[in-house]
Amino acid sequence: MGAQARQAVIETIFLARALTTSDQAGIGSPTPQSFRFGPSLLVFAYIVLCCVSLAYVTQFYESILRTGSNADALYATALNIAPFALISILFSVSQFSLGYLLGFYLYTIILGYLWLIQLSKFPYDHALAYASSFASALAFLVPALFITAPIKPRVEISPGTFSKLLTSIFILSAIVVVCGAFFNLRMVRLAEIYTYRGELRFPAWLQ
Repeated sequence: MGAQARQAVIETIFLARALTTSDQAGIGSPTPQSFRFGPSLLVFAYIVLCCVSLAYVTQFYESILRTGSNADALYATALNIAPFALISILFSVSQFSLGYLLGFYLYTIILGYLWLIQLSKFPYDHALAYASSFASALAFLVPALFITAPIKPRVEISPGTFSKLLTSIFILSAIVVVCGAFFNLRMVRLAEIYTYRGELRFPAWLQ
């Protein structure tokens, strides 16, 4: 039910932004947009739905997440994502575009990560990961939402060359996957993947 509600809010946000932009200046127009209370309210409602969904997720992954008391867990995670939630205002002052669409889904992914990182039991620098994720979101959202004029690249790649480059990347990736399978291919149950993940070993040339 939570997933259906979130999807409904997503569609409503995109429709509201598309209609607002088309009424004001047309899709893709570089005319600056003023703050819109309606889309902002929808985005904040979406954030709340995400947090409710993630609260239920926490209950099913107690093996890798610190749950504690419900009040303590909710308080800690709410404080963790509060600064990031304020970034959602960017979606209320930007035009609807492909960058808006991609940025919104990236925002959702990082929002979920920042919620779960506070409860993670994995031994890594959570503060550094938080700062890196926050900065990465800003680095993508600002140009994706506000750069509407095309930027001429310094180096242009022809369609034929770009196609060959993609093919080369695909072939190289396939070779790496096949080589890796020879060293660590093992069929395990889903609940055991974290147990065996720490045992993965590769030769230096493959790493």
